[in-house]
Amino acid sequence: MLSPEDTVAKAAREMSGKDMGCAVIVENSKPIGVVTERDIVKRVISKGKKPSEVKLKSIMSSPVITIDYDSTILGASKVISEQNVRRLVVTKNEAIVGIVTSIDLLNYAPEIFEERIEEREIGPGACEVCGQHFQNLNEVNGKYVCDNCKKIVEG
Repeated sequence: MLSPEDTVAKAAREMSGKDMGCAVIVENSKPIGVVTERDIVKRVISKGKKPSEVKLKSIMSSPVITIDYDSTILGASKVISEQNVRRLVVTKNEAIVGIVTSIDLLNYAPEIFEERIEEREIGPGACEVCGQHFQNLNEVNGKYVCDNCKKIVEG
């Protein structure tokens, strides 16, 4: 665990040793910040600062966005989207148990959406299956279809 008083150099060594793209900064056993490879490059290296002299508290992102261990993948995806972050710290009984990234969630995206067919009603237009004009069409799996053809597309 890294503290806000640790240096960027220490965080970089730990991240490299564990092959991780970020580190969680902890104070009194609670996550208070996150430092990423990108933070190190943008806030330290590109500015000519020495990683051994820069404290994590000066470059960490805070507050930490967390999600409970029992949350669903869909729930995590929603939090990442709403909070406009790339990663969430996963906690169980307030203890850090991991990190989930937007890339991790993308790996499971097909499984999430296979269970529910994307469907929404839209205004007048021609059905992409039968070609007839209708007042209301349904978007099903990326096609705009009438109610009759909807059953065919859902197949």
